Amino acid sequence: MSAPSRDLPPARLDDAACCVCARSAIGFGYAPRDSHGRVGSPIIWVCDDPDCLDIAKDSYEMKQGEFDRVEAMAVIDGLECGRRQAMEIGTSDLAEMTDDQRLDFARAIVAGYRSALKVKIRDEAPF
Repeated sequence: MSAPSRDLPPARLDDAACCVCARSAIGFGYAPRDSHGRVGSPIIWVCDDPDCLDIAKDSYEMKQGEFDRVEAMAVIDGLECGRRQAMEIGTSDLAEMTDDQRLDFARAIVAGYRSALKVKIRDEAPF
């Protein structure tokens, strides 16, 4: 894993997780180059989605507090996706759901979070 930095959120430096959508990172990363063409900053890692690499480049300088704020909004959106899935299932009680329904419910939350995080980071990036 890359060395932590006080300027970038630790989760964004984790080489196992995409810094944009939190999926598994697969070895693609981004870090700005210095005037000599060398990578001198911590690398942020991404998944195989080309959008994530573009968003990572645009949002590289995002500070911890800003990322936390954006991530909190994405969590709320993910939970809303879970709420809609529970309404479709007909219950929000996990004990009443079948295994497949619980899996669909969890996937709806995770997918909603990932999607919202990508959109919100892209919208917040300093262009």
